[in-house]
Amino acid sequence: MLLRSVQKKKNIWRDVCKDALFREEKRFITKLSVSGGRSSVSGITATVFGATGFVARNIVNRLGRVGSQIVIPFRGEESRYNHLKIMGDLGQIVPVRWDLRSKDSIYRALKRSNVVVNMLHRDYDTRNFSLEQVNIEGTRIIAEIAKEVGVERFIHVTHLGATEQSKSRMYRSKALGARAVREAFPDATILRCAPIYGYEDRLVNRDTSILRDWVFYPLISPTTRMQPVYADDVANAIFETIRHHDSVGQDFELGGSTIFTREEWARWLKSKIFTSTRIREFDETFLSWVLRFLDIARISRFSADYIHQKEDTVVNPNAKSFKDLGIGKLNDINEFANLLFKQNRARAIRSQEATPDVDEPEFTMVIKTDSTNQKL
Repeated sequence: MLLRSVQKKKNIWRDVCKDALFREEKRFITKLSVSGGRSSVSGITATVFGATGFVARNIVNRLGRVGSQIVIPFRGEESRYNHLKIMGDLGQIVPVRWDLRSKDSIYRALKRSNVVVNMLHRDYDTRNFSLEQVNIEGTRIIAEIAKEVGVERFIHVTHLGATEQSKSRMYRSKALGARAVREAFPDATILRCAPIYGYEDRLVNRDTSILRDWVFYPLISPTTRMQPVYADDVANAIFETIRHHDSVGQDFELGGSTIFTREEWARWLKSKIFTSTRIREFDETFLSWVLRFLDIARISRFSADYIHQKEDTVVNPNAKSFKDLGIGKLNDINEFANLLFKQNRARAIRSQEATPDVDEPEFTMVIKTDSTNQKL
């Protein structure tokens, strides 16, 4: 009798833990509540692939802010997702260990979600996965399983310059991955993003660190145009696609408020961090061999494939973009310049060889006084 009572209590506790981990039944998006806070219930149960990256953490925070339950597939150590736990209420951030080669782990991460955001991305080969395995095969498997378990909204984030005719392996694989998503999940929403900047990004930090540490900055395809977009704006766009049913099955192109050529971009960064590094254009064949060697040694900030990425990453005026999602004013990169470049600028200023290209205004503090000459 005592053993039966103990076993019954164990079963009850197991069911309680199971309910805390996932909602027992899939909840479809019939009515969203996005006006509450982190302790409210929005009706969204979202699985975010790539959530430990610098871009996806913004959408995790955006969804957690309105009371959504978010499943975080992760590989490696548990410390990879610790910074995400505070973005939702207690029990709303659910980490799940997964493997791209294990369909069972993907099924477990998706089976009780009504929204899936796929932000998996790889721009170079690793010992475990190739570009094609991550950007094409992995994306196809996720989309197929999402369709099988009845996911209501699938949002796939890809690159704006991705075309199947590109000479770049990364661009080709991203384009083929988007096509695989469309074939497996016809109602998916595909967001094609220009290069994304933000804190801990691989655009501003990469280029400013080269300008700070290298003797020269290798300028590749100087006339190629780019339209950098802020990571938080991309997160807002993903959130709005979930809210607006009109976005089902649509493609959107997301770009920032400023367009640069690569040469203008390099010179603009140089003027912001006050460095004397020379900007030079090299022969592509020579640079290709150098970057290939550095790529193998894993000591290069540029991938060897970057030489072939010559497509413009600028939004087509006829394509759907932020305005079609109800997002008006975008963040301007000039407003974030002081914060984004602070760590790289400080080292350059301490260097004796640093020669600023522009004059930075001196900081002055004004103290207001009243008629009696007393400080306010």
